[in-house]
Amino acid sequence: MISDPKTQNRIVVATIIITLVSAFTLVSNAAYYGGSYAMVSTLDVRLNAVNLVDYDPANLSINPRLDFVFGFRVPLTLQGDANLMSLTAAVKLDGNSLSYTNFRLTIPADNRSLYPGYRANFTVSGRITDDLDKAALLNATNTDTWVFQVTLTIFYRVLDSPQSVRRVQFLYEGVRII
Repeated sequence: MISDPKTQNRIVVATIIITLVSAFTLVSNAAYYGGSYAMVSTLDVRLNAVNLVDYDPANLSINPRLDFVFGFRVPLTLQGDANLMSLTAAVKLDGNSLSYTNFRLTIPADNRSLYPGYRANFTVSGRITDDLDKAALLNATNTDTWVFQVTLTIFYRVLDSPQSVRRVQFLYEGVRII
């Protein structure tokens, strides 16, 4: 027991201050770590456009390119440490899988880090070289039906953890032929 009341009061006050600072730090760290995962899970992803480039249905020797333009947004209220790494897409056109075409994008280093208010558009593209995939395009041209089912796979990292995956599905009607 400490005999001097002033010393005892100083120790109690110091203990209360240290406890409050520690509690605030713990809450801040928990919010930051939780926000890192929330940034990815609440990431607003939209399929903004589908473009078909260099397409000539009369000349199937030309290999057209199919572009999917995705928009990404992070709410302003979240804080954390999350990074987008790459995107891949599995595509069906009018129920026909475009399985011989790779749709992939590695996110540029300067656009990887997510932050509150983050907004970016990324184009995931694939060059159509296989005859079966070209036949799906030709069928869509002949029927004038362009319904895309797209499964976007987002590869990301949170904090220093190994790479993780989130999948988002879209149904998109129409195409812009350029």
